[in-house]
Amino acid sequence: SASEAQGAQAAPPTRPFLVVANERSGVATLVELASGRVSHVDLHGNPHEVAVSPDGRIALLTIPGRFSGTEVKVLDLATARVRRTIDLGRYKDPHGVAFLSDSVALIGTLGGTSAVYVDVRTGRVIRSVDGLPENPYVIKLAGNGRAYVSSPHSSKVSEIDVAAQRVSRTIEIPDDPAGIAVSA
Repeated sequence: SASEAQGAQAAPPTRPFLVVANERSGVATLVELASGRVSHVDLHGNPHEVAVSPDGRIALLTIPGRFSGTEVKVLDLATARVRRTIDLGRYKDPHGVAFLSDSVALIGTLGGTSAVYVDVRTGRVIRSVDGLPENPYVIKLAGNGRAYVSSPHSSKVSEIDVAAQRVSRTIEIPDDPAGIAVSA
């Protein structure tokens, strides 16, 4: 079972691999695609979204909470251990996450109207884009220097100019936009 597997030390995955956020059991599951080997890392929280750095060294797992969750776990993929827990402070319920580089990630805060730039080496919020529609949910990067953020409760998708650190436009989407993808 997953709880038994959590007691054993997780093995670092060999590439290519999957990192799966298991919200209900509170673990990150590492799956080696070639061998099928599966191991689990206990996160002491309930992860919802996950992103792997471009260099494949770390994964970020967002831990939204029903009551002021502010944590993001940094998983070292070379050791299969949590390297650090980042506290986003006043930015509540981290959800969507996308790496902008090997050391900087953009994270949507479901409990507010901001997306934050986080330095994963230091664990610090380095800047924010405020004024997004309520409940920024999923973040996807495009090759044009833009990030797109869905806001289901507001029926909108926002476009962020990543370099300028500002919302460049807002697109009205009928109903409840949640998952999004951007074409190449």
